[in-house]
Amino acid sequence: MKKKKFEMEELMTKEKVADFLRKVAEGIEAGCIELQDDEETLTLSPPDIIAVEIDAKQKKDKAKFSMEISWRCPEAVKGV
Repeated sequence: MKKKKFEMEELMTKEKVADFLRKVAEGIEAGCIELQDDEETLTLSPPDIIAVEIDAKQKKDKAKFSMEISWRCPEAVKGV
């Protein structure tokens, strides 16, 4: 399988972040997450079982919340 990558980094309002996260959650439930940039679309197909890693930190003047969601694609598991 050809490696595809989508990266995004921008400042957003909390409402826009919440909307983006809702769309990702809806995609997970539907089994299809589509991410687009100016050049191409990356479509991910999450399975029923997904690994989730959450990291949250708070300091005096800064807070951070990170979530990593990952899974093995069926093709990779079967060795195709």
